[in-house]
Amino acid sequence: MDASYSFQGAKATGNMEVSVAGTNLDHDVQPTGKTVGEPNSDWVIDSFNSVPVGRVNFPEAGFYDIKVEVSPKRGNNVKFQWLWLEKA
Repeated sequence: MDASYSFQGAKATGNMEVSVAGTNLDHDVQPTGKTVGEPNSDWVIDSFNSVPVGRVNFPEAGFYDIKVEVSPKRGNNVKFQWLWLEKA
């Protein structure tokens, strides 16, 4: 399982917890930095990076509720983009 988010803090802070199928995965939120959106206009935007969160074993095929809880430290902002599940 991978997650994509943007965090513009100077150092790792806060936590992301993903709960699904009886599994709880914890991830320490890391700084993602900036990226160039349009080089000819000096347009620099927040970078959204894909990071590995962990593995989940689903007991059987079907629908599952996925809970994502992002808890940044006070005064910080984490912009969540997506959660990616891939069959292993």
